[in-house]
Amino acid sequence: LISARGTALLTPSLPYINDYFKCLEDQYDPYSNPRGHIPLCISENKLAIDTLASRLMQVNPFSDSIVYSYNNFLGLPSPREALAYFLTKHFLFPEEKDMSYREALKWISPDCVAFGSGAGSLLNHLAMSLAEKGEAVLIPAPYYAGFDSDMKVRVV
Repeated sequence: LISARGTALLTPSLPYINDYFKCLEDQYDPYSNPRGHIPLCISENKLAIDTLASRLMQVNPFSDSIVYSYNNFLGLPSPREALAYFLTKHFLFPEEKDMSYREALKWISPDCVAFGSGAGSLLNHLAMSLAEKGEAVLIPAPYYAGFDSDMKVRVV
């Protein structure tokens, strides 16, 4: 026998899945297939991975490859500290050019920052922590269509 969750997984949950597969069959390449398709319906931007990785590897908290894998529920401490510092410096106090690392972390605590291996995972944790069975969450459109299936699979 298969569970209700398993049965629900047997039907395509994403309305665009067939178009996505067509894109994969005729992928864009600037030289060999300039008229090919770029699937914009996925949440990964593989076009920017090399640029992003080279930038993040310059920052000490991101220099260990372990930070790109599953880890603690909230993420590793050093990247959480770096993000708390970044948020404080660039969003709370952008005019304060010489705010120290320690001073910035007084405003946004790393304990209040979470990293995850995808937005679906983080939203699932948030929903499971805040909502009771039968309650709903409104997500403004446009949004990543995969959230529909991500949330249904995890909470059914």
